[in-house]
Amino acid sequence: MNFGHGITIALIAFVIFILTLVTSFLRQDVDLEYTDYYSRELVFNETKEATENGLIYLNNVQIESVDGQLNMFFDENFPQFDQAELHFYRADNAAWDLNKNIGQGRLHQFSLDEFHKGKYELRMVWKDGDKQFSIRKTFWVSK
Repeated sequence: MNFGHGITIALIAFVIFILTLVTSFLRQDVDLEYTDYYSRELVFNETKEATENGLIYLNNVQIESVDGQLNMFFDENFPQFDQAELHFYRADNAAWDLNKNIGQGRLHQFSLDEFHKGKYELRMVWKDGDKQFSIRKTFWVSK
């Protein structure tokens, strides 16, 4: 085999490799985190302020899965709230996102049957008087 044949084989292998990458990327599902970016941009400052308010409570929330249940435990340093919105965000598939509302209490349980195996991000938003709070916490579901 001479030098020209080696270059031709290398180029053909490279083109096949690139085409394989392109087709595999085109088959991936891509979901936007939010579909209403413009309306969210208008309230960005409030969202940023709520996140800054909630930072001090980030470590006061524990999430664990035990006996087919996802347990959320708020320790005694976490402030009391009347109602909070929970958004369980799944980055790789928007169809697996979950939205829940919770009330007062230190322990909240959810069935693991509602969740799929993998990485979730909890986004929790609540109000205390006029002040809004928001936290984000990442956790893994393993069934």
